[in-house]
Amino acid sequence: MHYAMHIYHCLPHIINLQEVINLAFRIKPNHRETENKTVRFPLKLIQRIEQAIKGKNVTFSGFVIQACEYALDNMEETPKEK
Repeated sequence: MHYAMHIYHCLPHIINLQEVINLAFRIKPNHRETENKTVRFPLKLIQRIEQAIKGKNVTFSGFVIQACEYALDNMEETPKEK
């Protein structure tokens, strides 16, 4: 699956960003080797993310990467197709 589409499919698992932040999700500073990808976000989601990272030492991209990693690490396994 194309990486950008993979990220797009991860985001619905983060329905309430404030719940994620308050429970186990902790925003960490950016320190990674990266590659550029283009992803379109709904405007309301952009606003929610920007509010969540305000005053934190993290970029928008860093937050999205961490959110996707969290979603992948915590999503339920789906039955494999035959």
